Amino acid sequence: MFIDVGYFSQGYPLIDLSINGVICKYVDAGIRREHYHLEKEKTEEFWHYFLDEYFFGPERLADKYCGPGATMAQVEELMEKYIALRLFLVSYICGALLPEYDKVIREAFGF
Repeated sequence: MFIDVGYFSQGYPLIDLSINGVICKYVDAGIRREHYHLEKEKTEEFWHYFLDEYFFGPERLADKYCGPGATMAQVEELMEKYIALRLFLVSYICGALLPEYDKVIREAFGF
């Protein structure tokens, strides 16, 4: 499956996909509405639907990234790490780490 993330691309699919997770789950409501024209509940639904289609579709990419027989829970855990990495990169570029992002990063990496 080819997904064009344009200028948000870093060159590795999971990092590139993580921007959608950030927007769907963690950004300000105004930015979320600007990008998806939906409220948080709907963008989170979209995110889960997207993960299912992307990782469990015909190519079964979940097995590639999480191992044979991968589950949605494993995919979600993996993507949380990439979302946390994206949040860290954005915070570093902006020069400030928001407390809510710090919490996500610490939980994703277990510290």
